[in-house]
Amino acid sequence: MSNAVVQKNCSPIEPLTAERVRELWSKTYNREGKPDWSHILPYYHEDIVFQDSIQRIEGIGAFTALCDRLTRRCKQLRMDITSVVIDSGEIFLEWTMVTMFRRWPSSPVYGCSRLTLGNDGRITHQRDYFDLWGDIFNGIPWFRGPSRLPQKTTEARVDGRVCVVTGSTSGVGYQAVKRLAQGGATIVMVCRNAEKAAQIGRDLWRSYSVGTDVVLADFEKLADVREAARIVLNRYGQIDVLINSAGIHRTRRTFTDDGIETVFCVNHLASFLFTRLLLDRLKESAPSRIIQVNSEGHRFGGLNVNDLNWKRRPYHGLWSYGASKVAQLHTVRELATRLAGSGVTINAMHPGAVKTNIGMDNGPLYRWYRRNVVNRFLKDPAISGEAIYYLAAAPELANVTGRYFNLTIDEPPASYVMNRNVGERIWQISETLTGLADPD
Repeated sequence: MSNAVVQKNCSPIEPLTAERVRELWSKTYNREGKPDWSHILPYYHEDIVFQDSIQRIEGIGAFTALCDRLTRRCKQLRMDITSVVIDSGEIFLEWTMVTMFRRWPSSPVYGCSRLTLGNDGRITHQRDYFDLWGDIFNGIPWFRGPSRLPQKTTEARVDGRVCVVTGSTSGVGYQAVKRLAQGGATIVMVCRNAEKAAQIGRDLWRSYSVGTDVVLADFEKLADVREAARIVLNRYGQIDVLINSAGIHRTRRTFTDDGIETVFCVNHLASFLFTRLLLDRLKESAPSRIIQVNSEGHRFGGLNVNDLNWKRRPYHGLWSYGASKVAQLHTVRELATRLAGSGVTINAMHPGAVKTNIGMDNGPLYRWYRRNVVNRFLKDPAISGEAIYYLAAAPELANVTGRYFNLTIDEPPASYVMNRNVGERIWQISETLTGLADPD
């Protein structure tokens, strides 16, 4: 690839059909026989946002440099496109990439890409998913991402501690209640499905002889959140651990009955409100811990405090999801400051790239994509339960607060989460939208 000055992509391009995508993306060499992907660059918008599991790149200049770095490092590069699906301005392609670096052996990478097309037919957003735990890093011993580092565990038990867990009948929340029950905790499941919760309660009793309780709530409805908090407070004079795990992902913009964008409501506002309503009881029960199940998806960005309902800009599911997680991280940092000296800690965590049912209430194309492509690269969610248990029980974390953990590894979140002015603004907006703000 040339190091020439990057020009804006303005000239007309041939539409990206499935056949054209296969042709362009599988071509990886130039006429000189060197690895080269410069021929795909005209198909990218000048404001392209590229995201994968380890980086976020914005703008055609940075994206061109990224492609240039990869091809210059490769002695050989092959891209096999195994499937392409196009629907409503979205292109999904599954691929196998084989690279021969100059110092390391050939490494196959199995992955998929989701390409979002703008009005001019160019790619405005690319999200790559690939097997970070597979062959790509074999033979590169110095590479260590947080998810690949040895995870921390604890032998500490939580006998008799009351643990309130939202989103507890599937995925990460379910794994959390299983592990907490194994450690002897009393489990309070806050969820929508009474039948599933009852069965889980019976299973936990048979396996671990621990008490369980069920509180029904739909976190798309803030009135339900308030009622769930009221029930928990009436039933329990002590709360030792609160784990907010309920979450959703939507590919299309929808609104709650309160007029709030649904993903922002469920992923951020509901947990914010639930935590605030239980906060006095948590203080009375100190030492106590709050764990917000967040995501590396916060690195998608997307938070605009002046357009939380996405009425002034195109809606994208990944950015919406990222916005909700960024907002949650801001309020985690704010609440940690306000709780200083109270004996209550609050931390956020990424539960790992694991198989869950999140997003499976979207349309058939997304469900197919999730089952047949994305899930191939995801891990067993049991690792999430083990990580949450460590954060809830480990004695060495008794005074750790306001942190972001990738599973059990403490790491910095995206830099924009550190902006305290934005954090204060999000706190105020969240109080207003949830009805917690003091009336004027």
